Amino acid sequence: MYKCDNYYNVEADAGIAFDDEVLGIDWQIDLSKAIISEKDKKLPTFKEFEKDNDFKYGEV
Repeated sequence: MYKCDNYYNVEADAGIAFDDEVLGIDWQIDLSKAIISEKDKKLPTFKEFEKDNDFKYGEV
């Protein structure tokens, strides 16, 4: 599931691995049964994203 606030823009596409232990999210599902897209399997951890990305939220 994805949440978008505007039309899809491939140049602005980004994400963080859903199962990153640093985030500590309890998805309350059996992750071994989760269907994960190939695209999402390649997403970086939060630390990798933070280090390698100049994403800014809102207007700069």
